[in-house]
Amino acid sequence: MIKKTLILLALSWAGSASAQLLYFDKGADVEWDEVTLSGTNLQKRVKTSDGRDAITSIPAAQVTRVDWPYPDELQQALVLILQKNYGEALKKASAVRDIHSNWKDKPGSWYYQATLYAAECHIGKGDAAESDKILTELRTAQLPSTYQKALSFVQGLEEWMKKKPGPALTKLIRVLDADDSLLAARAHLLSGEIQLANQAPKEAMEAYLQIPVFYGAQGPLMAPAELGVAKSLQALQRFPDAISALDRLIARYKDSPEAAEATKVKAEIESALVGGGGARAEDKAEGTTKPEAETPADK
Repeated sequence: MIKKTLILLALSWAGSASAQLLYFDKGADVEWDEVTLSGTNLQKRVKTSDGRDAITSIPAAQVTRVDWPYPDELQQALVLILQKNYGEALKKASAVRDIHSNWKDKPGSWYYQATLYAAECHIGKGDAAESDKILTELRTAQLPSTYQKALSFVQGLEEWMKKKPGPALTKLIRVLDADDSLLAARAHLLSGEIQLANQAPKEAMEAYLQIPVFYGAQGPLMAPAELGVAKSLQALQRFPDAISALDRLIARYKDSPEAAEATKVKAEIESALVGGGGARAEDKAEGTTKPEAETPADK
């Protein structure tokens, strides 16, 4: 499932150049794979005029912009975040963050995107000290406009992890119309989670349904959204619809974490239905109960 998800993510950023270029004053440039980073200096192996090998050192602070395709590590970090595997996701995000910290404010840098993911990971892990430190940095930074709403999303997540659904939803409302379709879709997904936990299944289902209806290109979010719809139907006691939705999810996303959870949810529904009157879950889900066999005393 992870492999398929990464392919979908890669397609969404298709068209980027493969080279990772660093630009300096007067138009000079160097490819990232031609240099090594030593502290805050870029070191490049060169040939001297007499043919000897030498190393030239350039302060990373002299980089004026970068031409860097969307990092694979950030694609992988998002997949891991969606699976709530925050420890591994943090490693991926931190790898990008460490490199791009050397030109964090320069055009083309992925520092702030990596930092936003790192903040999510610390929030998910319950590491308040680290998440507070990162969020303080982001709040005081001159963030590009593309990251302002992403910060609102992370702040909404922080409020939700503190069990403050009202402030969380207020933050997320600012993100629902984001130009970044992935970010907007994630805001709907988190809104659905909050509404469902807040005993508002109708509102939750409406939030979850935004993703397959309007953000179908965001493949990694489809399984979580469909699971949310099924759980909302369960909470609304629309058991036949919930079971049908769960069956579709299990078949469509076989071997995924969402399919595993869907199997458990379906078992819970069937167990509750059987426990309610002894009829088969399939019959109650369809709204019918097979007549019991007649006994001699009934004749």
